[in-house]
Amino acid sequence: MPRPIRFVKYAIPARSPDLLRRPRLLDFLHENLHRKLILVAAAAGYGKTSLLADFADDLDSPVAWCRLDDSDRDLSALVVDVVNALQQAFPAFQSALPSLLAEVRGSPEQLASMLAREIESALDEYFVLVLDDFHLIEDASPIIPFMDALLANLPEQAHIIVAGRAIPALRLAT
Repeated sequence: MPRPIRFVKYAIPARSPDLLRRPRLLDFLHENLHRKLILVAAAAGYGKTSLLADFADDLDSPVAWCRLDDSDRDLSALVVDVVNALQQAFPAFQSALPSLLAEVRGSPEQLASMLAREIESALDEYFVLVLDDFHLIEDASPIIPFMDALLANLPEQAHIIVAGRAIPALRLAT
């Protein structure tokens, strides 16, 4: 049974007018956006989400946002949520993955490769995918292999920002 879409999960948080802008950190993000992955790690309450919402507001490129939660510890749920986030940013993006998940019991690497191929064939525009609250799911066994494979297979125009309370055990040098 498909999970109901909760649009708030895929919405870029509204920027508060009282938010203190952090130009040094925003500049750092802009200067490193050419990288396939940017990690933003800090303890609770340090403003990771606010910083990234401010950054998303600054960007001229589309931003797909996914606020992760405990349900995303399940790889199928994570894949569906990433696809939903991409569809929020790119309404024309269609993915066969959510309907195939029940039939395809592939490895995390296979699912990541399939998703990367769909992104490459359907999205030629430069974009950023933000995965917020990654610390809630990173210790689930299929998540790190999925993310490693996704990062290895993403096309040039796709970039991921992972935000959480710790640096995840991703293979950062391949």
